Amino acid sequence: MSYAGINLFSVLAAASAALFFGILWYSLVMVPRTGAVGRRMRDVFARTRDIGVGGVLGAAAAKLIMAFCLARLLVAFDSVSAGNGVALGLYLWIGFVATTLVVTHRFEHRRWRVTLQDAIYWLIIMVLEGAIIGFLG
Repeated sequence: MSYAGINLFSVLAAASAALFFGILWYSLVMVPRTGAVGRRMRDVFARTRDIGVGGVLGAAAAKLIMAFCLARLLVAFDSVSAGNGVALGLYLWIGFVATTLVVTHRFEHRRWRVTLQDAIYWLIIMVLEGAIIGFLG
């Protein structure tokens, strides 16, 4: 199944992998992150319960849009391969995601540790999505 040269299955697979990785990442990083953002664990769990279905659907939609855009760029550059997907994810992360996180977190007076945790998360997401899309075509 394709649209404009994009394998939609690869987009769905990449977005699903990114969503599941996010669940794993924030499960592992939750305890160290609470200290970095200056909150207690019970406060974080109370707010996590409030996210609900809307939060999960929003995250899924964001991952799907990101995967589709990565796929569109790979097709536009006529360079659909796992290696090119990884490279594209890395370059887009450096140019747009990492720079945005640094600026936003500095103005929000967040600790560098939080910025680093978020930056690593988004780096892995973009590289993972690019690799899956490139591999599956």
